[in-house]
Amino acid sequence: MATTIAAISSPPGSGLRGVIRLSGPESARIVAATCRCEPAFDPARRTSLQGRFDDGRGTQPLLLLWMPGPHSLTREDVAELHLPGSPPLLEAALA
Repeated sequence: MATTIAAISSPPGSGLRGVIRLSGPESARIVAATCRCEPAFDPARRTSLQGRFDDGRGTQPLLLLWMPGPHSLTREDVAELHLPGSPPLLEAALA
């Protein structure tokens, strides 16, 4: 059974932007549940979208990079969530 992984993939510490990467079969569901983009997220298309990320406590500005499998480096669905680079905000988003 395939597992979906999520991790902060930007360097430790503060920065203008931090990145959370997801890879695996649940990536599209997670993106659809937490990201509000214009135009709407379409998991069938490789894309980059701007919008808002909702971690359940508030929203943050978001740049979403979506690479559907098998046309990604891992051959799985991959999402990169580019968010403000504050360590507490990235930890909240990851949770």
